[in-house]
Amino acid sequence: MILRGVQGLALAVVAALLGLLIWKVAHQGAGARIVADIAAGKRPAAPDFRLKPIWSDAAGASPRLRAAVRRGSVSVADLGGRPTVVNVFASWCIPCKDEAPVLAAAARRYAGRVQFVALDYQDYTSDGRSFLMRYGNDFAALHDGDGHVAQRWGATGVPETYVLDATGHLVAHRASPVTAADLEQMIGVVAS
Repeated sequence: MILRGVQGLALAVVAALLGLLIWKVAHQGAGARIVADIAAGKRPAAPDFRLKPIWSDAAGASPRLRAAVRRGSVSVADLGGRPTVVNVFASWCIPCKDEAPVLAAAARRYAGRVQFVALDYQDYTSDGRSFLMRYGNDFAALHDGDGHVAQRWGATGVPETYVLDATGHLVAHRASPVTAADLEQMIGVVAS
């Protein structure tokens, strides 16, 4: 009797793990499709999220995004109305340190026309905040502690950068550190 109970429990655990694996593969596939669609010029809608800001201000952001940051909860809808650069980073990421000053300079250069959002990936909020402050990045910053949002968008690591048009559609993606020239080209997609 006890043996059958243990076998039943083991079977339930295996079934649950199989279900989790299927769910994970399906969701990773969705992210990969989004990245492929961006590369093909299809402009997919950005997958929605609801994340907490790392701090309570958002330099260069639209009034809608500033209000959401102050409210303490930001969604994709809050990014609408202005082209948006979303940079997926982590404080422990070495290449992120190289691109952080580039992003800070671009955010200042495009202030009022393009908003910038930092998406802190699989990191501690305090570490992400310290990292951004060190490099002068005072734009909106959101905490994606478990990485689920970045993965749904198709990110496979850090750093990765996305550009959304004013309607919330993804128009450009780069899966490596960005340079000033890269940002000019990516932002040019929504400026044209």
